[in-house]
Amino acid sequence: MPWRLDSNSVCLTSTRPRTIQAILPSTIPPLLVLHRQTASQCRLIPGQIIAGCLDAARLCPEVLQMATDTLQLHLNSFQSVIAVSGRDYVFIGQDGQAFMAFSMGRILNKPVMWAKDGLSSDADRWVLGPCERFVSGPHMIVSINGIAVVVRRPASQFLEEFTGSDAGVHYAESPEPRKIKVPRPPNAYILYRRDRHAAVKQMDNSLTNNEISVKLGKAWNAESPAVRERYTELARLHKERLMMLHPDYRYSPRKPSEKRRRSRTDRPKKSNQVCRSQSIPSPTQPLPMR
Repeated sequence: MPWRLDSNSVCLTSTRPRTIQAILPSTIPPLLVLHRQTASQCRLIPGQIIAGCLDAARLCPEVLQMATDTLQLHLNSFQSVIAVSGRDYVFIGQDGQAFMAFSMGRILNKPVMWAKDGLSSDADRWVLGPCERFVSGPHMIVSINGIAVVVRRPASQFLEEFTGSDAGVHYAESPEPRKIKVPRPPNAYILYRRDRHAAVKQMDNSLTNNEISVKLGKAWNAESPAVRERYTELARLHKERLMMLHPDYRYSPRKPSEKRRRSRTDRPKKSNQVCRSQSIPSPTQPLPMR
């Protein structure tokens, strides 16, 4: 099930090379992918997917100590949601927030997210916990000025009234689960061909896609080991990202009955039938007398 919420959320899962993925969904911008970047090297924008390497040594010692103490004190078998004050949330910064989310996601083996606590008007605090805790039961997520806020779920009639009257507030109902088609992750050659297809087409616009594939296949076989290794690494990152989003993914090739057949020979057959019908006299017409 993909982790999609109309909010400023951070969802992370652990992988073998400690690659993290922060997903900050939004209803407006599309998802973008940036490889090999840490949270401190790029600006977290709603709707952006960031894949990078998380290293605790990169954190400030004070931030690392606060994040570790908070996790050890509040995360246990009786409690799966952590609350921090707004001041501490700002103090630990994006790296600390990502570290805490990564650690919790690894311990609970669930997608987690940060959200602002909107259940109490007096408290200035942020909560970190499994996504399902914020979008099920009596709770829901609303996006106020791009910030995810967890609130109590109102009655349906109030929800309809507020949705039409509040222009700056967007209510996010938990979507109904549905079966989605997960595309197969691209391999190294597919990524190589994707990067160069447009350039080859621009050099010779008369080339068909099959001819371009043949040219790029020969070029790929002649590439240096460094280039091939770079695209192999990119393909590995694509596969790891897909397994984060869809842990139960299994490649299942289409059945022969499901494949669409190309109708290349339809036109020649049709033209042959037309020529034949024109050359052969109709049996209803009398043959000419000799």
